[in-house]
Amino acid sequence: MNTITREEAIDILIGNKIFDEKTINEHNKASEFYIKHLIEGWDICDIDRMAHLNTLFGYDIGVDNWSKIDSELWSNKKYWDNYGCGVEILELTYTDKGFIQNVCKEIGLDLSFDKWRTEDFKCYEYY
Repeated sequence: MNTITREEAIDILIGNKIFDEKTINEHNKASEFYIKHLIEGWDICDIDRMAHLNTLFGYDIGVDNWSKIDSELWSNKKYWDNYGCGVEILELTYTDKGFIQNVCKEIGLDLSFDKWRTEDFKCYEYY
């Protein structure tokens, strides 16, 4: 896995217009979340997917759990047969709670759904 410096991560975020310099300098949860994962070698799209799923769950489900769910949604032939493609995490909404509960059950994840969102959201929450 390639890692980058904090400065390189900041350049990526500013260059892709994800955050401006002022926001990054405020060291808020959002910019720090992206910087941390970019330094670890993540792609911006995967960082968005993790933030989206964490927001739906209402807490940080952890990298391993996110990875298992993401992998299952993209690789299980059942979803390709039913939807014609893998299931994109970024398209999930609060109404998909039962669906994700079933996915977690099928892959043996025992995650709490107590804080699952009950309405749409416009912004991610960062944990």
